[in-house]
Amino acid sequence: LSLSEGVYIDPGYFDDPTPVLEELASFDEELARINQMAETFSGYQELFNIQPYQYRALTSTTERFEEVSKLWNMVNTWNQDYEQWMTGNFTEQDVNAMDSKVAVYFKEAFGLHKKVGTNVSAKLKDKTNEYKIKMPVIKDLGNPAMKPRHWEKIYGALGQPWFPDMAFKLEELLGFGVLSHAELVGDVSGAASGEAQLEAALKDIEDAWLTLEFAVLPYRDTPGIYILGGLDEIFVQLEDNQVTLQTMLGNRFITGVQAQVEGWERKLGLLSETLDEWTACQRNWMYLETIFGAEDIQKQLPAETQKFQIVDKAWRGTMKLTSENPKVIDAVAEGPTLLEQFQANNEALEQIQKSLEDYLETKRMAFPRFYFLSNDELLEILSQTRDPHAVQPHMSKCFDAIKSIKFGDTRATAHDIYGFEDPKGEYVEMSESTKAEGPVEYWLKGVEDAMRKALYDNAKASYLSYPKDEEGMINRAEWLWAYPAQIILAIDQIYWAMLCGKALDDKHAGDADAMKNYLKF
Repeated sequence: LSLSEGVYIDPGYFDDPTPVLEELASFDEELARINQMAETFSGYQELFNIQPYQYRALTSTTERFEEVSKLWNMVNTWNQDYEQWMTGNFTEQDVNAMDSKVAVYFKEAFGLHKKVGTNVSAKLKDKTNEYKIKMPVIKDLGNPAMKPRHWEKIYGALGQPWFPDMAFKLEELLGFGVLSHAELVGDVSGAASGEAQLEAALKDIEDAWLTLEFAVLPYRDTPGIYILGGLDEIFVQLEDNQVTLQTMLGNRFITGVQAQVEGWERKLGLLSETLDEWTACQRNWMYLETIFGAEDIQKQLPAETQKFQIVDKAWRGTMKLTSENPKVIDAVAEGPTLLEQFQANNEALEQIQKSLEDYLETKRMAFPRFYFLSNDELLEILSQTRDPHAVQPHMSKCFDAIKSIKFGDTRATAHDIYGFEDPKGEYVEMSESTKAEGPVEYWLKGVEDAMRKALYDNAKASYLSYPKDEEGMINRAEWLWAYPAQIILAIDQIYWAMLCGKALDDKHAGDADAMKNYLKF
């Protein structure tokens, strides 16, 4: 038996090794028969205590058979894989698995050639090595990120027509000379990978916005009226995605996905503007809703009330729809419609606020002490004009030393004002009561005038009743407690200055005891 001649070393059977494999099968049977005979003979020799014969040639032939058999079986599997790689639909090929298989084929072929050393093993080694050299280009071609637009570029470079959804084979590409365009293929494949990464990032952005929703909360537990809850998560997502999109637009592989990226950039830019206007509208609406919810304000500002009611209706309608569909990205699904609505609403609310500030300015001009109050404090008073007691919490700001004013205790005198009290509890009766009727700025002006008159009358009475003799000075406590403390201090200082001056004049006129007499007094 010889494996070093005939079909076993004939490379002519490389492309179709079936005859060789059949010969090897027969050879294997014959070799098995001979090995069985050798084993039997060895058994006989052992039976008669004869040293077993060493069948070195048989052992050598068996080892050689295993190597040659492995070689031709590998040739067969190589041909099968090669055929499938070359003629199968290329877009369905797993080029990474192909690359791994080719590497294994080359390694084993190289090892077999060192052992077998025939033209067949040399051819297998050369074939696998040749394919291994092509693999970088094949891997670029088999990049799963390749899209029709990329294949169109490659086919254009090859001078071949390209049709969408066209099936093609690797042998066709090789026949078109694709290997000579390795650099172009590498560039196109690299661009495809870069674009795939951008598409994946864009998909992440799309997926995030598909699930992101507004937190819609009931307003003051009022059924059917809603406001937006916290927007921090939305703004963080928005800012991050806008930065990502800007970075993507600067990527050198942007061309293939530029339209989609720019589309999302515009969409998120529109969303950002819309949210800014939306939050401004909510803030202004919540502020003015409280104000124009008061009947007194509605009567005093009918035109502004009508404007606000239009905005209020639009706001409630928008928030009702938002509560039914809270997905954030749907807010800009119809383009800038919602943005334009909020812009119009904000413009109207700004006009209302300007008119409101002008209105408050007229009130302050009529009663300047209202300048000591904030807009909210003044509005709190103006929204309750039918209740004059609404001014009480703000009296200490309008009048620095006044805590409150005293109204009548009965229903008939509920709007009559009789006096005023300081923070320490000292009460001053008005000379004449005044009424809290008409616009608040006017009757408060009347209260201020009544305060002045009461202080003037108390000062006058205190001045006239000031103790002027020794007996009066002894009973000075009666005078001290008869009038308000500030009046007593002022009149006492007036008399002190006046009497000191008189004593000095008398001494200058020759009365040597004038100062002693004043001190005694």
